[in-house]
Amino acid sequence: METTITQLPDLDLNKLRVYVGKPHTCMCGCNGRYSTASALSGKGKELRGYDFTEEDISDARVRRVVNKIRKNSPMETEVLNGSIFTAIIGNTQYTIYVDEK
Repeated sequence: METTITQLPDLDLNKLRVYVGKPHTCMCGCNGRYSTASALSGKGKELRGYDFTEEDISDARVRRVVNKIRKNSPMETEVLNGSIFTAIIGNTQYTIYVDEK
């Protein structure tokens, strides 16, 4: 289910993966970059089918995306299934995935 909010809820940074890339395009990684909180580093196979690399793990990039969306609030942020938050700021799409497990 998709909804729209104007402010992010409190999120546990240790449970987040983020994507930064071109809006309205494929999100396979060819048009952007995924980053994962270090606390999820061992869950690569479970979350995406293969292990995360060292380049994929960055608490700083995760924090930066959350702060970018918060800084630009109030704005429309799409929410999918209560655990995926997406905002388009300028020419960039910022997406936050919450690992609920």
